[in-house]
Amino acid sequence: MKEATEEEIQKLHEDDIMTWRCIFLFMLSTYMRRARKLDDWVAFGLEQPASPREYMPEVVSFWDTQEWKAIAKEFALEEITFKQGTMGGASPKP
Repeated sequence: MKEATEEEIQKLHEDDIMTWRCIFLFMLSTYMRRARKLDDWVAFGLEQPASPREYMPEVVSFWDTQEWKAIAKEFALEEITFKQGTMGGASPKP
């Protein structure tokens, strides 16, 4: 297995930071709406590759982390998986 280059590691790090910033903004917005006793909800969407746990269990996926599962439970978030090929993409992977 090839090791990641410094540039690839930096890009992965930046992507992780951006993902968590989006999640924290959603959490903060939701907590503030609750504190202000507003009944409407905060919309949230996060695009990441689907978990490959069924066909590649050795691969780590964001969707399988304890952190994501705790956030999804606390905010009653649902996961939806789309197959790229069905949606018009060139690849049939989820």
